[in-house]
Amino acid sequence: MKTFALALLAAVTLAADTPFFPGLAGPHSIETATLTSSGKIQASQSLATDGSRQLTFTKTSPELRQLVFTLPVDRPLEPFSAYVIELEGVSIQKGLSLFPLILFHEKDGDAWYSSLRKPLPLGKSECQISLTAMKMPNYAKGGDRTLNWAEIDKITVGFLAHGTGQANLTIRQAFLSTVQVPLDSLFIPIPNPSGWTVTKDGRIHKSTLTSEPLVDGNDGLRLKFQFPTGTHMFYLPTLALPNEQYTDYKGVRVTLKGSLPKGISKLLILLNEQGGVFMNMPPYENSMDKWTTISIPFTAFTPADWAKKANGAPLDVNAVNSITIGLHGTASTEGDGSGELVYRSIEFYP
Repeated sequence: MKTFALALLAAVTLAADTPFFPGLAGPHSIETATLTSSGKIQASQSLATDGSRQLTFTKTSPELRQLVFTLPVDRPLEPFSAYVIELEGVSIQKGLSLFPLILFHEKDGDAWYSSLRKPLPLGKSECQISLTAMKMPNYAKGGDRTLNWAEIDKITVGFLAHGTGQANLTIRQAFLSTVQVPLDSLFIPIPNPSGWTVTKDGRIHKSTLTSEPLVDGNDGLRLKFQFPTGTHMFYLPTLALPNEQYTDYKGVRVTLKGSLPKGISKLLILLNEQGGVFMNMPPYENSMDKWTTISIPFTAFTPADWAKKANGAPLDVNAVNSITIGLHGTASTEGDGSGELVYRSIEFYP
């Protein structure tokens, strides 16, 4: 196994374009690097005697932002399969999610990146990020070509931050490795209610969306609604999805709890493309006390009658731009038509 150390060893003040030393340690040692942040992030750091680095930062804007070290590279690199970062003492305030990130820059300005597919856990962890299916950011112009490792002149490592709150963590070490790691599930952060678009029958007058604090420190989403009984209704909350390589995955998985209106026993989950909508209606057993996880392979989604592709083409996973998790049906006149759901997580599984 070959490794390439990314040791962040010098004490500096965290701020935009702040140099620190020595940057990369070991056989590929260099002299300078840069630390930058985007968005409203206030940060500080300290260096321990054992060389580990403690970061403390507060994020005040809910949008996805980053806090990263940019490390210049002064010699050709051989291909690596994984980025590994060892952390301890991770404390993250509820409402904030962190995703370790690495991004490689070529001399011509193109770039490739990969990130952890699920929120950083609390406490101590070793995060392994696969580099075998990296993606290009929107500003890159390289088309379909792959990363040229010999042309890398900068490496960016750090964290993507989603939501607001404070975090404390200690970086023990970070390095590139030739050992391949399996692809993790891609977890989609649950945004606050303003991040959802709800399409519903106009006769549904009682409906609310609120953030729901969860025991893991993250926020879920609570939906309450009341259907008129004895007539067909639909209630469809939709979430825009990030630009990812969804063909790397086999399906979508949703974890939720709640109760549907009496007379309705299935959810309606939609994958929405530019040119069509594909649906699945998994059965659901009401429970406000325990979480239910529903896994649906992409092959189980069928064209929706109201939004089929003009050419009848099947689901194009890489064209999916949003997901809908809701329901439709006729609430029984034996009940009052009320329902309640809490969404804990959405993930795409490999």
